[in-house]
Amino acid sequence: MELQNRRPVEVCIFVTDEGRRDMTPSPRVARMAERDVDAVLSASHVFTDHPDLDESAVQALLGDSRAYLMIGYVEDDPAGFALAYALPRIDARGAMLYLHEVDVLPGFRRMGVATALMDALLGICGEAGFSEMFVISNQSNQAAMRLYESTGGERPAADDVVFVYETG
Repeated sequence: MELQNRRPVEVCIFVTDEGRRDMTPSPRVARMAERDVDAVLSASHVFTDHPDLDESAVQALLGDSRAYLMIGYVEDDPAGFALAYALPRIDARGAMLYLHEVDVLPGFRRMGVATALMDALLGICGEAGFSEMFVISNQSNQAAMRLYESTGGERPAADDVVFVYETG
């Protein structure tokens, strides 16, 4: 499995309230490219809301330059993912990035994986010149709300509403 941006595992050392040292590996993030179909399929267990991962659909997604599939790893273990899409605009502000979903496996939560995924996407926004990144969430999803607020997200309107049209 060939992954881009491979680097040595970094370890963060935390001192707990009891004075013990807790060594937690730092997560790393890789953007999946067309050549990474096998890596995505072998990490299929992180896509918990997508148990029917399809190889041709994965190939199509990875072949679309507007799609950003990021996988977060702890050591060499796939721990979570983020999926975002570049959206063009009609004005001169430039394209924006829509963050469709972020998920981290329960055994890897509170280890910085979701924050690393967000940081990687925000870095892409700066590099690619996206005017903004946005995400839609539920206020009841407290973990997501904390993540988006802690990574600099702002909620411009408390009364935003989402309508969904099932078309297929």
